[in-house]
Amino acid sequence: MYCQGCGTELSDEANFCSKCGRPQKPGIALPGAATPTPAIYEVCDTRYQFLGGRPISTIGAARVSFFAAAISPKKGKYSAAESPEFKSRKVLDGREIIADLTGHKFQSERDAAFADLVEKLLADGWERTQSGQNIYRHSFRRLVT
Repeated sequence: MYCQGCGTELSDEANFCSKCGRPQKPGIALPGAATPTPAIYEVCDTRYQFLGGRPISTIGAARVSFFAAAISPKKGKYSAAESPEFKSRKVLDGREIIADLTGHKFQSERDAAFADLVEKLLADGWERTQSGQNIYRHSFRRLVT
């Protein structure tokens, strides 16, 4: 057999190259070499929160904001960021906005609030990992140091 690194001829039983020291078999590490530590991430998802006003009303508007619900191995559950408050025509059970995106007079305000939240997350080192079925539901992760 020959070394995979330098090409030196080795015995078939050799675990390491006698010239360059490179391991020759899978799962063999250099003596004293540190075992690589797996990356650990905290994660967050964007969500809506009802702040007041008139939910499920065609007359008034509810006050709503987006926030990023995060889970970290060090901090546990926490809010990673929050958008500015905006108005929405309808809220379901005080928690979820009913998706009514066409021709909604508050749509640009809502889109700007969501863009603000995403910008804050990206500036804080979060990376987007997934976009949800709802255009305002996204997942992010950030390396824990």
